[in-house]
Amino acid sequence: MSAFFFDLRLAFRAFARAPGFTAVAILSLGLGIGAMSTIYLWTDRFFLNPLPRVEGARDLVNLHTRAPERGTWSISYPTFE
Repeated sequence: MSAFFFDLRLAFRAFARAPGFTAVAILSLGLGIGAMSTIYLWTDRFFLNPLPRVEGARDLVNLHTRAPERGTWSISYPTFE
């Protein structure tokens, strides 16, 4: 355990001598970990666990309406009723 603390103290001294390198190293690690976490979460959500199937998918309806002064927009079927 003594060797671990010696190495840790030596690492902190080396980082204190080169604060620019330390900042770049920490920033690079943070950006890399954040980017990989984001990619993993997107891959997991969209490719490995897609949205659940909807019963009666053929019955799904997307309604569009048009008004002269407002253009077009989408509405739900309950709103349409």
